[in-house]
Amino acid sequence: MNAQGQRLVVIVGAPLAVRDEALAGLRNELLVGGPIALLFASLIGYLVAAAALRPVERMRVRADAISHRDMAERLPVPRTRDEIERLGETLNAMLDRIESGVKREREFLADASHELRTPLAAIRGYAELARRAGPDIPADTAQALRRVSSQTERMTSLVEDMFLLARLDAGRPLSTDAVDLSQLVVDSISDAHAAGPEHRWRLDIPDEAVTVTGDATRLAQVLGNLLTNARVHTPPGTSVTAALEATAEHAVLRVSDNGPGIPPALLPHVFGRFARGDTSRSRAAGSTGLGLAIAHAVTTAHGGTLRVSSVPGQTTFTVTLPRYPLPGQPAATAPSAQRTQPLRPPAQPPASAPPLEAPPGPPPGAGPPPGAGPSPEGSPPGQPPAGSPGAAPQPVRP
Repeated sequence: MNAQGQRLVVIVGAPLAVRDEALAGLRNELLVGGPIALLFASLIGYLVAAAALRPVERMRVRADAISHRDMAERLPVPRTRDEIERLGETLNAMLDRIESGVKREREFLADASHELRTPLAAIRGYAELARRAGPDIPADTAQALRRVSSQTERMTSLVEDMFLLARLDAGRPLSTDAVDLSQLVVDSISDAHAAGPEHRWRLDIPDEAVTVTGDATRLAQVLGNLLTNARVHTPPGTSVTAALEATAEHAVLRVSDNGPGIPPALLPHVFGRFARGDTSRSRAAGSTGLGLAIAHAVTTAHGGTLRVSSVPGQTTFTVTLPRYPLPGQPAATAPSAQRTQPLRPPAQPPASAPPLEAPPGPPPGAGPPPGAGPSPEGSPPGQPPAGSPGAAPQPVRP
C-alpha cells in the first residue's frame, strides 16, 4: 500500500531460459556421472570385498589340494583376529581329528589283515590234512571240510586285498621296473580264457611292444581284476576285448564288453570299496567288492587314471598310464625300449577248456585235408569259428 492507502501490485518477471539451462545441465551431469560414480563405487566395493575374502580363497585352494593319501597339510590361517581366523582354526582342528581317525582306521586295517593271515593259513592247512586222512572219512564230514577249505580260500583272498589297500593308502612305494604291457595283456587274456571259456576273448594290441615303468605284479592284478569283473558280471557268450595303444607319453589300456552294463545308480560308486550291484554282484559269484577298488588304487599309485563308461551293450574301463617315471620316482631297474623276444604263446588252459591256440591251417592255396568238411563262416578247417564261445582269442587290428 502506498502513502494514500492505495493497494499496489508489483509484478516481477525473470527469463526461464537460465533456469531451464541449469536444470538441463544438472540432468546431463546426473545421467553421465551417476552411472560412472555407481560403477566406480561398485569396483571399489568389489576390490575391498575381494581383499577381505582372499584368505578364505587361500583356505579353499589348500582344502581342495588335501587328499586322503596325504592329510598332513593344513589350511593357512590369517592373523586377523576376526571371524576368518577363528574359522581357519576350527577347520584345522577338524582336519586334525579326521587325520587321526583315518590313521587309526588304516592301522587297524593293516594290523587286522596281517594278523588274520596266520590263523587262516592254519585253518586251511588243518582242513587239507584232515581231508587226506583216507577214505574212512564220512561223506558229510568230507563235504564240510571242502566247504571249510573253500571259505578259507575266500577269506584269505579278502584279507590279502584288504592288506594291499592298506599298503596303498599308506603310500608305500611300488617297484619300478620296465613292464611290457603287450606281453602282460596276452598273458592276462590267456588266463581269463582258461577261467571263462564260455566268453569270447579278443585282443587288440600294436605290433611294437608298449613298455611302461611300474610294478609288473600290480599292473597284472589291475588287468586281471578288470577281466574278472567282465567275466563274472556278464552272461556267457559275451565278447570281451582288451585293447592296448600307446602315445608319446601314455599307454592306454581298454577292457570293454558288450554285456548288460553297470546300473546307473552304481556307476558313480563303482570304484568304491565293497561296491556291489543288486543282482549279479553277489557273494554267490565270489565277488568281494574290492577288485575295482584295488585296480583304481594301483593305477593311481602309478600316476595314472582309471575311468569307466557304461551303457547297455557297451561297458569300457580305460586305464591310462605314464610311459616314463614321474618326477621324484626312481628310474626303471631294467629299462627296455624294444622287445627282446617275441610274445610267448598263451599258457594252455585246463583239459576241460578248449585250447587257446588252434593248430595252424593249411598253407595258402592248399585245399582242405581229405575227409575234412566245410568250415563255417570261412574258418580254417579243424578250428572253431572266430567269435564262437570257447574260440581262441582273436587279435583285432584296426
